[in-house]
Formats: sequence, structure tokens, C-alpha cells
Amino acid sequence: MTKIDPLTFSITDYTAGNSGTYTYSDFTGLQRSLRSPRGTWERVFVRCSATPQDKWGQIYWDITTPSNSLVTIYGKSADTEAGLASATQVTIARIPPATPPKDLPTVFSDARVYLGKYLDIRVVMEQSTDGQSPVFVNLYTTYYCY
Repeated sequence: MTKIDPLTFSITDYTAGNSGTYTYSDFTGLQRSLRSPRGTWERVFVRCSATPQDKWGQIYWDITTPSNSLVTIYGKSADTEAGLASATQVTIARIPPATPPKDLPTVFSDARVYLGKYLDIRVVMEQSTDGQSPVFVNLYTTYYCY
């Protein structure tokens, strides 16, 4: 448990089991940042596949990276959800410096990796050296059905 004096900003750490110590939650986020400086978010997107002309479009995100925190967006793709397990992963964007949007067909083509019906997106967020965490608000993809 950590106590932060709001006047002096001094930090006092207490170990579990000390008599007289009690905590309800980690409102400051300090304990989380000490124990988990990295976080992930993952989602599988599915596009239509009625015709050979159906294709992925772009990927957009709303992510803020304070200080020198970092966010990396990875993707892998296959024609079946089961095929994602053995699909090759590509780096879609590193934030900073990348800005949205990124064209998914171009990213996968440049990496010489197949882009199928299923798209597994994994976002890895790493806090800065001074303990500031990225803020992940939103991420979405577009696709075209013909």
C-alpha cells in the first residue's frame, strides 16, 4: 500500500499485514504502474467475403501517448478464425510516431503477409519511464463489400 502526502508529495510504502493499514482501492494508479507497466487489448474483426473483390480498408485509432510512453498495434490475418493461431504477425503501427489511419492492404502487402477475412488486432501499451500510461480510447477498421 502506498500513501501520498498531498502537501509534500512524499510517498510512504506500507507492506501488507501492518497493523492499522487499510486500503480500499488504488485510486492513483501507482500500484498498478509498479506491478504492470504494460497492458494489452485484443479483438478479432471479421469482414464480408461474398465476392473476391471484398477487401479490408483502413485502421483508425484514438490513442494518446504522454511523455515517452509507447503503443504498438499488431495484426495477423487468415480466412478462418482457427487459422489466426498460426498466422504471421505484422506491426501495423508504433505510436508515436504513427498517426491514423493506416491502410491495411498496404501494411500487409509491404510485410508480404496474407490479409484474409479474419483480422486479429493486438494493441500493446507501455508506460513511460516516468510512469505515465498511454490512454486507449478507440480503435476500429473499415472494409468494403462488393
